[in-house]
Amino acid sequence: MKLNINFLQTSGVPLTNDLMATIMEAIKFHDVLGDIVGHLTIVSGGDLVAGSTTVVNPGVVAINGELLPFEGGTIYPNVFIHTQDFTETFEDQTNKVLVQKKMVKFGDSPVVFPWTGFLKLQTLREMQISLDGKADQSDLDDVIERLEVVELKTAPIINGGIVWIWNLPVVDIPVGWKECTDLRGKTVFGRNPDDDTFSDLGNTGGNKSIIQTLEQMPIHSHTYTRTLPWSGGGGGFDGGGNPF
Repeated sequence: MKLNINFLQTSGVPLTNDLMATIMEAIKFHDVLGDIVGHLTIVSGGDLVAGSTTVVNPGVVAINGELLPFEGGTIYPNVFIHTQDFTETFEDQTNKVLVQKKMVKFGDSPVVFPWTGFLKLQTLREMQISLDGKADQSDLDDVIERLEVVELKTAPIINGGIVWIWNLPVVDIPVGWKECTDLRGKTVFGRNPDDDTFSDLGNTGGNKSIIQTLEQMPIHSHTYTRTLPWSGGGGGFDGGGNPF
């Protein structure tokens, strides 16, 4: 509501109940800021007093959509909304509440709010500085494109279909990985759909050792020469190395 009241006029300004109600309605529009900043938000103040670790400055906080003054003081686990009524005597000589003042204070009450639940709102300047240091949409698009390539290439790892050689003890396997016990003592062969031995995935076979029988050996022959040792009689060599 845009409200412009021209009080600076002659002949007396009529301060009627309707006028004051309109003024209050306009003032209440500022509470929309409480919805904007969010529940349990420190809008201003609420910082530690210089040199103290237990006392905070007064300020303004938002609770349930209302902007309320905050008293500050020594930190306590909870805060509550303290309401104080101011009574005035009306023309008919009756006393009625004319002003109601709310203040957020540390302490306990039937309805409390944890102090640790409050968040200090950054200033617009701080937000802008923070945004200037963030990636823009172009940077984000580039990261997404690169991430999609990484996800494509690492899909076999993510779905558990990759087995790699590990050259360190089992206890040193990184977090997120585990030993593939299915391959212990085995040799991996590639699948060949045209070979009955290797046509099905997961097949195992073979032995670490085997005794070969004569029936399994191919026909073969060998040639060799043998030099008999000299027995010391019946012959020898002359000085030229010739036998006699």
